[in-house]
This record gives sequence, C-alpha cells and structure tokens, in this order.
Amino acid sequence: MVIAETLKTMEALVEMRADRNVLIGVDGGVNLKTIRKVYDTGIDITIVGSGLYKAENINNRFNELMSV
Repeated sequence: MVIAETLKTMEALVEMRADRNVLIGVDGGVNLKTIRKVYDTGIDITIVGSGLYKAENINNRFNELMSV
C-alpha cells in the first residue's frame, strides 16, 4: 500500500529536481496496485522486488507491470 504522505514526498522530490538531469527511483512497496500511483508523481524508475518475484508466473507479472 502506498501511503499518501509517501506520494507527496515523491512529488516534492520531483519538483526539487526541477530541470536538473537527475533520475529519481523508488524501491519498496511497488506492485500492481501501486506502480501507476508512483509513476503519476513523476518518478522515473521503480524497483519491483517481491511484487514481481513472488508471482506464480514472473513473465506474466512483468508484462502486467509494464502495461499499467
């Protein structure tokens, strides 16, 4: 579950980056239910651990994550 305060922090980091050439990534809590909310903040990269590797079919889960 993505906590609303965490999403606000992500948005603030993206805003602080301004026009600098810096990628911002998120690790932890990223899964099918949260990945779209994370990317909607302007975050560039997500690291998906258990949300991918604990799936019964990793290939299908990867495709699901990429299509969200």
